[in-house]
Amino acid sequence: PFGGLTLSSTILYGTTESGGSSNHGVVFGLALPTAVPAIFMPPQSQTVGPGSTVALRVGATGTPPLAYQWFFNGSAITNNSTNSDLVLTNVQVSQSGTYAVVVTNLSGSVTSSPATLGVIVPGDTTVRSCTEQALRLALTQGNNVSFACDGTIVLGSPIAVAANTVLDGSGHHIMISGGNLARVFQVGANASLTLIGLAVGNGLSSYGGGICNGGTLNATKCQFLANHAQGAAGTSVAGADGSPGQDGCGGAVYNSGTVNITGCSFAWNSAQGGMGGPGANSMPWPPAYNGGVGGAGKGAAIYNLGSLAVSNSTFSSNSVVGGVGGYGGSGWVASTYQPISGGAGGVGGDGNGSALFNGGSASLINTTVALNSQIGGSGGQGGSGSLPVTPEYPPGDGGPGGMGGSGF
Repeated sequence: PFGGLTLSSTILYGTTESGGSSNHGVVFGLALPTAVPAIFMPPQSQTVGPGSTVALRVGATGTPPLAYQWFFNGSAITNNSTNSDLVLTNVQVSQSGTYAVVVTNLSGSVTSSPATLGVIVPGDTTVRSCTEQALRLALTQGNNVSFACDGTIVLGSPIAVAANTVLDGSGHHIMISGGNLARVFQVGANASLTLIGLAVGNGLSSYGGGICNGGTLNATKCQFLANHAQGAAGTSVAGADGSPGQDGCGGAVYNSGTVNITGCSFAWNSAQGGMGGPGANSMPWPPAYNGGVGGAGKGAAIYNLGSLAVSNSTFSSNSVVGGVGGYGGSGWVASTYQPISGGAGGVGGDGNGSALFNGGSASLINTTVALNSQIGGSGGQGGSGSLPVTPEYPPGDGGPGGMGGSGF
């Protein structure tokens, strides 16, 4: 180039000393490579008292210039919200919620993960934004919690109830969800949990996907939706039969204490036993081993070992499934060249209690139980027999398949 260079946006301009129609030089532009924005430091959640000053910060890389736009509960903030720092002064309870920022350049944009701001008045037990942090913060201020929002609160881990606690969702549409990853509530032996006008959904555990109760659970005008109890699969051990699958008990509620249900509905909850573990193969010595028994599914909606009272409620479209029996181990040729039969497939697990499995005391008054299903697990496949070595040494027999489990 001849003379200086000029950078405009992402194009580098200059001139050449010669060339062109009169050989006096030409102007050229060179487009420089650009990088889309990337966030290396997202804004962090904070909890403060009213009147505090809060600074939310984001760290981002990318080809400059970078532009910033902050959002509160999904809506763009209009004042002082176009920098990498968002400073909020004299914050009030109404500013509790989620904050995120979109970083943009000429090549694209990226949105940060949300940060939750909780502005808490000491002793205030009202949940004003439907977030896990807001619910847990309210529980730290007292045991009688109400709601001033509508939506689904997705938990990352169960809420442990160690004291007498009330969650009242009257007048609002609130679901507290395990996100198909976690149990929703764990109630301790000396505690009580009272739920009013709430939905408990998408909880997951091997027992009590929605709620595991060891104390007292009272639920009024609640919904228990699509919670699941999944038993763990059995394992295989060298030189042994497969271990049994674990039972899955109580899709919505597992109770070893006291439960009182009034005016509630249970739908699309499920419990399933784990698959039996596979039997070990015969190598290096016979025999081939049998597959493990499938675990039982028990109580798609409720598994009760304590005291249960249900009134004016509905159980529908819940399902319980027994676990599949484990595969039998394969027969392999040993040094004796004797035929070796395959191991037997494991017996399928039972499916018991399409709505309720009762091992304690239970009463149902004016309650509808309809359109629920129960299926026993299928038996495991028998293991293959040993292969023939020569005509003098025939193949081994395949192992028998396991019997299917019962559904009742």
